Amino acid sequence: MNLHRVVYYSMAAPGLSMKDVDEILKKSNEKNKRLFLSGGLLYCQGVFIQVLEGGLTELNELLIKLYADVRHQTITILEFVPIQKRQFEGWEMSMVFFNSSRDFQDEYMKYSSTSEFHPRFLNAPQWTELIQDLLIQKRLKSRKV
Repeated sequence: MNLHRVVYYSMAAPGLSMKDVDEILKKSNEKNKRLFLSGGLLYCQGVFIQVLEGGLTELNELLIKLYADVRHQTITILEFVPIQKRQFEGWEMSMVFFNSSRDFQDEYMKYSSTSEFHPRFLNAPQWTELIQDLLIQKRLKSRKV
């Protein structure tokens, strides 16, 4: 498989509810498993930031559908590059949700020079690492419970 990684962010459409976000995650899990895609999603303050890995054709098809999805606005692709191996191996789609960027401020500040949250303040490799860090923390916390 010709592996690629795409990192993008988008703004949630006005009125998008957490029920809608949960539905996006559920359908993404099903679709990504079927298409052999892996990745992670951060949702905070009405912003989606997502890292996806998989085949070039599958990622292109997914992006076409994403641009047509009325739940997403102002889609910005930060990176679309070939990769040698997956960073999110075995994670069809994992999500971290925060009501406020203050909820993950310490982790965010490891990558950002400003405490203000905006997707354009980090580059694609920084978002990839941050999302992976947050997902690992989430998994570790869930194992302790």
